[in-house]
Amino acid sequence: MVLFDLDGTLFDHRGAVTTALEGWLPSFGATASAEFVDAWFAAEERHFSAWRRREVTFAEQRRRRLRDVLPLIGHPVEDTDGLDDVFAGYLRHYEEAWQVYDDVDAALAELTGRGLRPAVLSNGTVEQQTAKLERTGLAGRVGTLVTAEELGAAKPSRLRTPRRASGWA
Repeated sequence: MVLFDLDGTLFDHRGAVTTALEGWLPSFGATASAEFVDAWFAAEERHFSAWRRREVTFAEQRRRRLRDVLPLIGHPVEDTDGLDDVFAGYLRHYEEAWQVYDDVDAALAELTGRGLRPAVLSNGTVEQQTAKLERTGLAGRVGTLVTAEELGAAKPSRLRTPRRASGWA
């Protein structure tokens, strides 16, 4: 078995986000400047990390991203009502931009040709990562999908294994 990450390894997350921002921001009368894109990724990392540590819900980490970045384009967030709908606008563009990297098909074909089974271990949610696999044509080409959501621990956290009576893990 060969274990892959999904976002940034098989799936072009950065490209999909950038394309999504370019399509979504005009609805606010703004453009996806390099500075804004960098701010988005910084907010994503900060708040997604909080979700991975189980400090906030998945929906709340999305809301926090918006609270960080919308003021940068002149849209301060004073009320949190409606942020899920605002994020849904971005999400539609993000999902439309989903694609795998150009070398993924050849790599998967090579692995399966050698009798190896590719699988995915991801920090994302089961629902979203399954949708990515389906919409990008990876479903059925990679075996098992395991997520941090299912494991209760995110990469790079170590899953603690009980010690054996001998003291060896």
